[in-house]
Amino acid sequence: MDILNDILVFLVFFVYKVYAKLTLINVYLFFPLVKRYIHYKLSRVGIQVDGGRPCDIKILDNKAYYRIAEDWDLGLMEGYIHGDIEIKDMLATTSTIFRTRRFNEVAHPLTFIFSWFNLQTRRRAWEAAVVHYDGVGLDIFEPMMGEHMQYSCGYWKDATNLHDAQTAKLHLIAKKLGLRKGMRLLDCGCGWGGLAKFMAKNYGVSVVGVTISKEQKHYADQLCKGYDVEIRLQDYRKLNEKFDAIVSVGMFEHVGPRNHDEYFSTISRCLKDDGLFLLHAMGASHPSTPKNYMWLHKYIFRNAAVAHNHDVTRAIFGKFIIEDWHNFGYDYGLTAAAWYEEFLKFWPKVEKKYGIEFFRNWTILMKAGEAGYCTRTVQLWQIVLSKDGVEGGYRSIR
Repeated sequence: MDILNDILVFLVFFVYKVYAKLTLINVYLFFPLVKRYIHYKLSRVGIQVDGGRPCDIKILDNKAYYRIAEDWDLGLMEGYIHGDIEIKDMLATTSTIFRTRRFNEVAHPLTFIFSWFNLQTRRRAWEAAVVHYDGVGLDIFEPMMGEHMQYSCGYWKDATNLHDAQTAKLHLIAKKLGLRKGMRLLDCGCGWGGLAKFMAKNYGVSVVGVTISKEQKHYADQLCKGYDVEIRLQDYRKLNEKFDAIVSVGMFEHVGPRNHDEYFSTISRCLKDDGLFLLHAMGASHPSTPKNYMWLHKYIFRNAAVAHNHDVTRAIFGKFIIEDWHNFGYDYGLTAAAWYEEFLKFWPKVEKKYGIEFFRNWTILMKAGEAGYCTRTVQLWQIVLSKDGVEGGYRSIR
C-alpha cells in the first residue's frame, strides 16, 4: 500500500504541474482580469497591493502575479523570496492573513488534496531529515537555539529569555512525567539530544533517543557523551521494548494523520502499564487552519502536517486516557521571536554562505510562525496520557 500511495502522490504532483503551466497561459491571455482577481482574493485576507499599512505588499515585478496564480500562498512567499514582491513587515502581513480566519481561501490547492494521502510512509519519512535537519548547517541551528538545542516551544510562564524558557520547558516535562532516578525514558524524535542529556543529567534517568537525521544523531552522540544516553538512527515504528516513561517533542508533525493510529499503537506497545506518555506537539483547532502548508512542505518541513484536536482524540481512543491537555501556544510565538532575534545577531557571519534567499526563507519561517501562534491560529499542546488511568488521579502541573 505504501508503494501505491507514493506513486499516487508522485502522479498528483505531476498532474498539478501540468495544470499549473496551463494556468500560466490563461494568466498571459487574460492578465488584467487575473490581476484584479488576485487583488480581490488578497483583500479577502486583509492585504492590499500597494497599500499604505505595514501589512500591505508591493508588487515589484509582474512575474509575481504569475507565481500567485499558479501557486497561491506558495507563490506569494516565493515572490518575496525571489524579490518580485516587497513585504516590509512579514509579521504584520502574516498576522493579518491569519486573523481573518480565511487562509484557506488563498491556500495552495494541493494543501487540501494532500490530506487524502499518506505523506509520511516509511520511505518518505526520511525526506524531512534530508531537506531540513541535515540540509541546514549547525552554524544556523546552534547559535539560534542555545545550550539545550531545543527546536521547539519554550515555556515562558516565569521566563524572560530564551534559555530560561527552554530550561523551564524541560523541567515542566520532567515533572509532568514524574521522572525519578533509575527510570528508563524514551525520547521519540530526540533531535540533537538536548532533552536526553538534560533528563539524564538532572533527573538521573536512562534515556534512549531515536531520530531519522544522521546529522542529529552525530551531534547528539557527542553532546550526550558521559551520560546514560543511547541515540539511535531509527524509524520510531520499529521500536519494540518497554520504558517507564515516553516523551515526544516536536516530532508528531512528521508523523502525519494517516499514521497517527500506528504512532500511538507503537507508544502503547513500548510504555509500561503504569507509565506516562507526554506528547508535545503543534496543533490546530479551527477549520480554516489547514494541516499542510505548501511553502513549509517545499522549503522547510517536507511532508509535515499539523494535527487537529479531533485527529488526536480519534487516534488515542481505546489506547490511552487523557490525564492532562495543556495549551500554551502563545509561548511558541515568543519562542519564534526570540529565535529570530538570535538569528539576526549571527547572520552577518554566515550571510555569504547562505545568501539573501535563505535569509528571506528563514524570515518567513520565524515571522509567519510567530504570527500563527500569536493570533492563536496554531496551538502548542502538551498532552499527558496513561494507558488505563493514574491510580489516585493525576495532578496537572503548570
